[in-house]
Amino acid sequence: MDYVTLGLNIRRIRRMRDYTQEKLSEQVGISPVFLSQIENASRKPSLETVVNIANSLNVMIDDLLTNKGSQEQLKSVTNISFTAEQLNVLSRIFEKRSIKEVKALLSAFNILLDCR
Repeated sequence: MDYVTLGLNIRRIRRMRDYTQEKLSEQVGISPVFLSQIENASRKPSLETVVNIANSLNVMIDDLLTNKGSQEQLKSVTNISFTAEQLNVLSRIFEKRSIKEVKALLSAFNILLDCR
């Protein structure tokens, strides 16, 4: 299991849902400190904890374990065809942003693309 990807996906999806670490950790039944450590890949959660996090975020476990989710989201939101490499770069840029920030960046990209 790639714990860095797991942590980044939890953080990305948590922020997309506008959940604080406190809110998610309360739903999952863990401390906010432990959730922060999971998101930063400094502690490894049990399978039960990963399942509880996925359930609380209303996502499939696969969405937490792979980069597929953020890449599919970028494709659907932008309606632009990207190469796999470009999607990876964009995913890394957007993964630490809130949904509001991502939408603002995508709006800016669309304006720039319309100017071509």
